[in-house]
Amino acid sequence: MLCNLCQNIQFKPYLDLAKEEKLYLLSYCDEWQRDEPNEYSEEEVLNNDLRLVGGPHQSFYFHHRNLESLQKSANNGCDFCIQIFFGLPQTPKVNHGSENSYDRVYLALQAPDFHTPDTEYLYVGDLDVRFGQESLGNLRLKDLNDFAKFVPKSQTMEYNSSTGSPTNLDLGASWLHDCANYHEHCCHQPQLESILPYRVLDLGFRETPQNIFLSVGEDRIGSYAALSYCWGKPGGQRDYLTKNENLELRQKVVDESTFPQTFTDAVVVCRHLGIRFLWIDSLCIVQDCESDWQTQSGRMGDIYSNASLTISAALGEDSHAGLFVERDPRKTYPYTLNIQYPQEDGVIRKGAFLMCHDWYIPEPAYLDKRGWTFQEKYLSPRTLCFSQRGISWTCASKTASEGLPMGLIPSNNKSDFDRYVKMDATRRFSAQIHVRQRFFWWYQTMEIYSHRIFTHESDRLIALAGLAAKFKTSGDEFLYGLWKSDLAYGLAWRITAQNEENATDASLTSPKPSWSWASRPGKLITYDENEREGRVMECNYSITSEYVNVNSLSVTFFELLCENPTPLATHLTPSSTPLPLKLRGLIQTIIPAESCLAYNSDDFRACRSFLKFQVAFPSKTRTCEQFLANAFYDEPVTKGDNLYCLPLMLLSSSERKDAKGNAREPYKGYSIDELASLQTFLLSIGGNTLPEMTWCAGPTSCRRMEESDNLSCLILKKVGAGVKFRRVGYLELYKGRLFDGVSPTTLEII
Repeated sequence: MLCNLCQNIQFKPYLDLAKEEKLYLLSYCDEWQRDEPNEYSEEEVLNNDLRLVGGPHQSFYFHHRNLESLQKSANNGCDFCIQIFFGLPQTPKVNHGSENSYDRVYLALQAPDFHTPDTEYLYVGDLDVRFGQESLGNLRLKDLNDFAKFVPKSQTMEYNSSTGSPTNLDLGASWLHDCANYHEHCCHQPQLESILPYRVLDLGFRETPQNIFLSVGEDRIGSYAALSYCWGKPGGQRDYLTKNENLELRQKVVDESTFPQTFTDAVVVCRHLGIRFLWIDSLCIVQDCESDWQTQSGRMGDIYSNASLTISAALGEDSHAGLFVERDPRKTYPYTLNIQYPQEDGVIRKGAFLMCHDWYIPEPAYLDKRGWTFQEKYLSPRTLCFSQRGISWTCASKTASEGLPMGLIPSNNKSDFDRYVKMDATRRFSAQIHVRQRFFWWYQTMEIYSHRIFTHESDRLIALAGLAAKFKTSGDEFLYGLWKSDLAYGLAWRITAQNEENATDASLTSPKPSWSWASRPGKLITYDENEREGRVMECNYSITSEYVNVNSLSVTFFELLCENPTPLATHLTPSSTPLPLKLRGLIQTIIPAESCLAYNSDDFRACRSFLKFQVAFPSKTRTCEQFLANAFYDEPVTKGDNLYCLPLMLLSSSERKDAKGNAREPYKGYSIDELASLQTFLLSIGGNTLPEMTWCAGPTSCRRMEESDNLSCLILKKVGAGVKFRRVGYLELYKGRLFDGVSPTTLEII
């Protein structure tokens, strides 16, 4: 059913609008005000398209007079008005009580198909529904002839009030079928059969359902789904867990009446999709057997990677919330509408279009905040998510939802992992990205991961092991969340804020070394010097659209001394001793001129901790001097503390010369190459670093620095009287010659 205003929607370009409509649009234009002196007269702006209103190829249709009229039409059953008033995300946020009687609801249309499919994700939907200055949201127009299979049938919509309805689950089945058979980036992923986990729930065949039981064995082939969900708060009664006492019985039959609602709904989904086996951690891992938990949790990465489908339960905060909710499908499903609009060449086009909801980033569900579900999301090749708004789909080739069933080609942190980052069967990653872009992805992902919360903070690295295994290249080592082959950049993390939902800081007693971000439980970290607010939760940035300086690690100032400083270091007990990082590098004593708390970007006064330090030179020939630097403390420090500065690398923003240019620069009659050779010889016989030169790691053993060079450094504090230190912060130093003449020393960071 449609109201009169929705039955005959004719979009017009600006010049074809009525005078009062033009003046209404101009009333919100800052560049032209009717009652003020202007560059153009009223006659000029009414009779010429001066691009004061809208963009090129944009046309308009004036809809209801006000929101009250729109709501009345929706309540009377107009399907398109329902979609606008109840379905668009911004409509509920508009203050209806204070609306200006002058404000109107109108539609602004960008000519459909103006963007190619591979760039469509960069733009909002073609149709902007506006109320005065406010945008209520966007709709995407899809030609009915191209997407007829997504047209909802009126008779089925009557029985589609639940997100678990047959109509909705059929939509999920169509996504799964298309992905497994037609998607460019997904056809090589696990198909409807793959290697089964050691234990799975056998649900029987769709045509002949049977009693559920635990199927056990190695090297079996079948189609299985994995469930990603929240257990809930600890301490609650969980009669459904698999334990030693019921393991043997469950291999014959599992009592479904003990299942929480989420498990029961997951069985319904699998049977509808024709998936015989289901893996749920609390049922497929023996919960009171430590050795079984260790073994099976170590396989979790492969379990989610090899699943035909992951079912994501983004409702509620525990396993009793279920997957399905009741809702009005008219608010979310596309609606077919006949419209006419001017094309770019001015020709009027008439046609039937599906009015689809724009893809948007929803508020994070509780599931999206939990630590263990993080790698489940990334490792899953296909995810069917059940949330408050309906079902949605994610794979390497498509993100789709009830409101946008044909989907968009994604370009974000998750799709980057699927397409470019993860290792394939030959232990290679995509040649379409540079290795620096790949590490950039890891650091961006760790920023996101720091937002995740754990019941047991000791699980933070364990819950990352599967993702690390898919990222690891041959010869590299995973070092407490960092990578051996990119350690200089990996060490350059800094704290931005306290995660109020997470555990309290226990860094001084943490079994993880201070140089790892994992040693700071409850802290949000970043590697991004711009600290873009919101990026870490939205995951909406692709490494392919980021500029990454591939030469950013051309100059480093330390070298790793031991071949294997730490093991994989994921299964740690609270009593474990943090393993040290043994380095050869430059150390300079610095003294803070003022006391300071740990860095917190939430405090605007500490947005950039530009602080004063004093250098305590050991040499009598160099006097103490002061300098300013950006300091990001991991913990409070006191004025006058003896701290130590360890340079990591020359930041790319200050490197004005390439390596060859620097090598050719003469110094006191010697080239840099000749000085480097001399420097290497002096150090080999126990000599010092040449004056006015800075020692470097790598083939070029010294470098002539500029005073304005920018260094990335760690702030350290001594532990005892030896050469052991612990990290207490991160420093960006704008004093490039601070380490001139300083000889490298051996140290350990614990």
